[in-house]
Amino acid sequence: MRGQIRKELAADKAVDVLFKLANNFEDILGGGATLGEAAKRLNFKLERFTKLDSAGAGGFGAPVSEL
Repeated sequence: MRGQIRKELAADKAVDVLFKLANNFEDILGGGATLGEAAKRLNFKLERFTKLDSAGAGGFGAPVSEL
């Protein structure tokens, strides 16, 4: 039971961290920063794709491996 509780606590903490990061990202964008500037300030990796559909496939219908 102890292991299960640890997993649940770790998952809850991960959600909290991601929520705070998302809020910080939105705040930076709201302050007028570009996506690139916001990503750099939060040490995010920024990827650019020329084509991407709603299923995550690239220009030739193949999945984009970086996603």
